[in-house]
Amino acid sequence: MPGRDKSSGGGRSEEDRRRDLAAREQARLTGKRPPPSFGPSTRAGRERAASSGKPAPAPRDPMPPRGPVPEGLDFDFAQPTTRAAGGPTAPAASEAPSQASGAADGPSGGSGGTATLPAPSQHGTATPTPAPAGQRPPRAPRARPSAKARARATKPAVAGAGLAGKLRAKRAGLLAVVVGVCVLIAFIALAAGGGEAPTTPAAAAKVERGPSPYGEPTDTPLPPDTRVVAYTGAPQAKELGILGTMPFERASDRLDRQAKPYERKSRPVLRAFDLIATIANADPGPGGKYRSRQTSKVIARYLRAARRHDAALILDVQPGTSNFVDEVKPLERWLKEPDVHLALDPEWRMRPGVQPGSEIGWVSAGEVTATLNRVARIVRANDLPPKLVLVHRFTDGMIKDLETVDVPKEIVGVISIDGVGTRTQKIQTYDRIAATLPKPWLPGFKVFYEEDAAAGGILYGSQVMAMRPRPHVVLYE
Repeated sequence: MPGRDKSSGGGRSEEDRRRDLAAREQARLTGKRPPPSFGPSTRAGRERAASSGKPAPAPRDPMPPRGPVPEGLDFDFAQPTTRAAGGPTAPAASEAPSQASGAADGPSGGSGGTATLPAPSQHGTATPTPAPAGQRPPRAPRARPSAKARARATKPAVAGAGLAGKLRAKRAGLLAVVVGVCVLIAFIALAAGGGEAPTTPAAAAKVERGPSPYGEPTDTPLPPDTRVVAYTGAPQAKELGILGTMPFERASDRLDRQAKPYERKSRPVLRAFDLIATIANADPGPGGKYRSRQTSKVIARYLRAARRHDAALILDVQPGTSNFVDEVKPLERWLKEPDVHLALDPEWRMRPGVQPGSEIGWVSAGEVTATLNRVARIVRANDLPPKLVLVHRFTDGMIKDLETVDVPKEIVGVISIDGVGTRTQKIQTYDRIAATLPKPWLPGFKVFYEEDAAAGGILYGSQVMAMRPRPHVVLYE
């Protein structure tokens, strides 16, 4: 392709064109913006034209608008590529590597479309060898990875993907096997259980209990299925009752003999130890409550003895100037045992500042209700059989508004009709109170060995059973 006419002022000399190519190549290698051409539109070109006597053209705008390259301009600043004067535009960036690679891989000699790479000049500037007319100036070859290198780069990712896929497939297969085994086990369990639903973990936790440190619990069916006969007392003093005056083995033997008159084929006797767990005192004590509590060691000893002798344990509360609700709280750990029951003694429930024994105490219906509800919650929370709750009474005003007390279904409520006196007096007191008890309260009876004997005689078991209605619980103190 012929070059422009160099005889006119708008032409370019071969020297200018070579300088342009060298400067642009240097700018491309260093990453700088290429300088303007040395044609007649530059200052150097105009000075050269003036020295030769030819008119110099007007200077051009160094930043022409984008679009087709106008005729007569050698460089388009909108495109960061070089081109020969009048030649085609340089290839796009995506095409350049392949063309450069092809030029580098081509024959070293001949004129078959090859370009000679520029050689460095004395000043360190690359001076390109002129290319044949109509061809683009040579460009430095761009490194391109070979097919083997690309394969090596992608092989780990492919291998990793294959390994992950194998692991996922292996996990899916293992999960399917586990699910199948679980379904098979459930089917076998359902078939073996006769179609019943399996027990839930929560229900199993309630039903299955570990071994107790106090021995095997005593089976304690309560009234009206049984009649309870119990010994009452505490180890602190013999005045508190017969239970604390002798060893457990001897007390158990005597209780067996005492319970025989109450045995019936249709209604067996449940023997029990009635331990006074909270004792009313004549002095206020450290807490000012006129009461003292049995230690856990003492209660544990009585519970072991009761179970050893096939008896139930009743924890009796004399609150002093405290109240029944607060005194039941420290006993909750024992009431969680299925064969431990409760007794409340309002005679020793005193007003604030009143010494026990100076007057007969009493309790409100609200306090009784709150105490029964607390025990009922213990029964429900621990999936226990019903609890026996005795409330002692020998005067009409000892329990206020008893008819308003709502007895929960988890409680078997018994009014133990106490009182010291002659046989006639005791029977009359029992008849008066038992006949007026609101349902579902059941009547009970108490015999004092020493006090009743001093008052005129102790009722025999046959005499107690002759009373109507028959007592459901008989206590011996």
